[in-house]
Amino acid sequence: MSKKPSAYLVLGPDAYLVEQTADEIVRSVLPDYKKGDFGLEIVNGLVDRVDDALAALAAVRQAMLQTSFFAEDKVVWLRNVSFCGTDRTSKSETVRDAVEAFRTELREKGLPEGVSLLVTGTAIAKNSALANTFKAMAKDGAARVDECAGGSADAALKILQKTLAAQGRTMGADAMRALVDRVGTDGLTLVSESEKLFAYTAGREPTVEDVLTICTFHGADVPWDFAAAFGSRDLPAARAALRNLLSQKVDAIFLLIVLENCLNEIALLVDARERGQLVGQAWSPALSDEDREAVRDLGKFDVLARPGFMKARIVAQANKWTRAQTVRARLAVMRAHENAVTVSLNPATLLELALAEALA
Repeated sequence: MSKKPSAYLVLGPDAYLVEQTADEIVRSVLPDYKKGDFGLEIVNGLVDRVDDALAALAAVRQAMLQTSFFAEDKVVWLRNVSFCGTDRTSKSETVRDAVEAFRTELREKGLPEGVSLLVTGTAIAKNSALANTFKAMAKDGAARVDECAGGSADAALKILQKTLAAQGRTMGADAMRALVDRVGTDGLTLVSESEKLFAYTAGREPTVEDVLTICTFHGADVPWDFAAAFGSRDLPAARAALRNLLSQKVDAIFLLIVLENCLNEIALLVDARERGQLVGQAWSPALSDEDREAVRDLGKFDVLARPGFMKARIVAQANKWTRAQTVRARLAVMRAHENAVTVSLNPATLLELALAEALA
């Protein structure tokens, strides 16, 4: 019989997916849990001062040692951890020492009988000391690590599809893509805007026009300004947008993924343009049979099959790039992404250097 884990780590760029996964874990450990029950104790890990980070870790230790008189099993949830990433508090030697002591105690002593530890956060670095401890414990069956694949358009579409299915609602593929493009990839915002959309249509299946009429544009969530400036090869605007996003603690690796996705779309159109395979915003009617088959194989990655307002933007951006520039930019971004997850360097610094190299 396999050992049931008592320590859980949930991380990823999308707060909605992280919270959803955490809720499923709580209910798997406490099947009869109801809001307000004594079986769950939550400690806030979203802090911006060293003293508050130390207090959060101390509160978790104390909660793990206290047995509830009202529940046989107990879950201690360190929620929204912000001090195991790349911000200033995370870099504090005092905080690092405290996290080191906490993870050593967790690894060597484990958890008291009947107590489960749940740690969640969108700012927890995948290669942080705490994350590595959970991964090591997971190999022994003592822990479970969930890395939520959020922050991309594909992940956002999956959230939307799952939500609609649970509600017994339907939405066409174009309308869903338009909703994600306009609202952004943040799961909570996406679900909220879809509720507003169906309220507007009185339950009728929404159209692209409905999305454009009623849904709020969330540029900071996409992040729109950053991607648009990069796609337009405007280095000063892209750098300004980047610094604004980093000041809001947007994950640098997520932003690298945004650039990779943006470049993939631009490179596709630039290559097609230089091969004479485009006519305006459409594929040339003179494509060979082999090229037509290749276009069909693109599936959802065919940017020219998207609604007009989406493809017009990408085509306009692609017109500002040459094939050589896309190759150089992709190499710079891919190298920064690889170093961000394998080397002990600040991902934000790597991102800014890659941005300058890509748009040089």
